[in-house]
Amino acid sequence: MEIITREDIEYVANLARLEVGEDEMEEVVDKMEHIVELAHKLSEVDTSDVKPTDLSINLYNVFREDTVKPSFEQEEMLANAPTKTDGCYAVPQTFGD
Repeated sequence: MEIITREDIEYVANLARLEVGEDEMEEVVDKMEHIVELAHKLSEVDTSDVKPTDLSINLYNVFREDTVKPSFEQEEMLANAPTKTDGCYAVPQTFGD
């Protein structure tokens, strides 16, 4: 039973901008058919007694508290800037006119 055809591989390869040579086409078709068959077998597995889970381990919040701390003064931060404009770093324009 043919699940994946040569045309399928050519179509997907074209979408992905991949070149699949004539010498490797049959091997790619065979491998993709094997992958699809394995995925089909997985869909046949009875998971009705398996508890749904999104994580296999227990996680806890590892983030620190967001606290306000003193920062640098604006003049100090701009001290080594090669160019500044209106209290900000000035950089060359990238887009537009």
